[in-house]
Amino acid sequence: MHTFFSNKGRFLLAEFIRGRWRSVLGVFLLDLLANICVIVLSLLLAQTLGALFGFSSVRGRFFFEKAVALETLLLSLVGVLLAKFVFDYVRLRVRGMLSEDFALHLRLTAFEQHLNTTPAHHESRDAGRSLLRFSGDLGSAQRLLTHGLLQFAADLTLLLMGVCLVFWLEWRVALCVCVLVLIGGAINQSVNRRISSVENARRGKKAGLLSLVSRTLSHLPNIQALNRTQRSRRDFQKKAARVQGLGYRYHALAALSESLPLQLVQWQLLAALMLAWLLGIEGSSVFATMLVLMSWRNPLARLLRTGLVWKKGLLSLEKMAALMRGPKVVEGNNILSGKYASQLRLRHVSLVLSEKEVLHNVNFELAKGQNLCLHAPTGGGKTTLAKLLAGLYEPSSGMVEWDEQPAESLQAHSVRRQVAIVSEAFPLCGKSLLDALSNGSGAESKARAEKMFWEWRECFPALRSVDLKHRRTLQRLSAGQQQLLQCLRAIVASKPFLILDEPFVGLDAETASLLGRILSERCEGKALLLLTAQPTSLPTAICAQARFQVSPLNSAIAGKHFLPVLAN
Repeated sequence: MHTFFSNKGRFLLAEFIRGRWRSVLGVFLLDLLANICVIVLSLLLAQTLGALFGFSSVRGRFFFEKAVALETLLLSLVGVLLAKFVFDYVRLRVRGMLSEDFALHLRLTAFEQHLNTTPAHHESRDAGRSLLRFSGDLGSAQRLLTHGLLQFAADLTLLLMGVCLVFWLEWRVALCVCVLVLIGGAINQSVNRRISSVENARRGKKAGLLSLVSRTLSHLPNIQALNRTQRSRRDFQKKAARVQGLGYRYHALAALSESLPLQLVQWQLLAALMLAWLLGIEGSSVFATMLVLMSWRNPLARLLRTGLVWKKGLLSLEKMAALMRGPKVVEGNNILSGKYASQLRLRHVSLVLSEKEVLHNVNFELAKGQNLCLHAPTGGGKTTLAKLLAGLYEPSSGMVEWDEQPAESLQAHSVRRQVAIVSEAFPLCGKSLLDALSNGSGAESKARAEKMFWEWRECFPALRSVDLKHRRTLQRLSAGQQQLLQCLRAIVASKPFLILDEPFVGLDAETASLLGRILSERCEGKALLLLTAQPTSLPTAICAQARFQVSPLNSAIAGKHFLPVLAN
């Protein structure tokens, strides 16, 4: 019990139980009534058999002081059986509903944490381990509620009621039974500790295996093209064999744990018979005691396994709690005075990620109707700057301002309403291509996106084979098609600031020139920020029409500070 109440994952369970305490209390009361039916059935059965075979004793008349007709006893048995069926059905149904409610609570909480976690924290985590939280760990957490708590309370109540009844029937047998239960519990606890240790190691290996599968699937074309399938197969076989070995150890210990309760009940029955023989205890009391002990078989087995259920469930809850304790995006409470900003300014902005300075002392101003091209070598922080302007990163030092208001003081959606980004880091996503282009907005936005798509497709032959509404279209797009459609998405969004992160990479000269001309025409009056590694290779059309001012991205690269005055 100390392990349960000291575990940090308890807060997730306590939070859920506080919100569903009426249902939890109802399940406990139904379990109590069902357990009373079990005890009553044992006593009625003993009294019925006593009437059939001629047992007679004062203590054997549990419910009727005088001998009654056999028909009355049989009708009583039928009534109790029907009552137990009703109680079992209702309690199991409500327990199952509670289990699903708990799973939904955990899913929503974990998913909400994923949506609000900082990008830096998300990028540092292993996707395979996060997916495990939504699969195996969720099932263990559900079993903790249903089998570790609710079923435990029911079984413990039945066991205590049975012990009291056995003491009333024959206290000497009851003492012997209690001693055997304590011995069996101690042995089972030792086995459960070993199972818990193996299960912990097994979970770690499973998470590593899932992570390997996730990485392999995400890089499958590269693995096949580079003839690395044999190496990937060996790595997978090695990890899978380790999981298998731990699985063998786990099932060997689990088989021992499963066998102990049955043996314990059988030893209890044998001890009761031997004591009855040695002490000359009357037959009806012994028979009733035997029936009560036999009714303990399943509850006692579950009680002895409860420790393992708790440890597995609490381990899963702790993993989920650790996931939910990740850093969340912190945003301000203010919004811009107008719907759209007219000026963006970066003052001495630096950014450190994973102990590496990605951006160093970046300074520039950009207003509507102005265009700026910042260049940096590959890995020089261009995509990181795009993410920072989208509000995904916070500067380690310096300040980002929108209309002279610090970005950190603004609500995230207010900042993201200002910028449309074309970048490999922001691929198209949605239920369909139309959903991706309209960013999941309403019918008016989708109608506009559809109209512009057909115009866009007429301009670019590379898009002639693209189906707008097919659900699998997004997975089938080539890199060039993805690039062109990202530009269309940015135009459809119609935001005042457009950030283009290497928009022409991977496009042939004719397509790049046409795209440059269309962008400069469609984005007239907006602020354009072009990020590139090769400013001299930009299409002539966009350079001639947009007239970009070109500057290096990082002042460290440039060797000096700069705050350019922009000209159209």
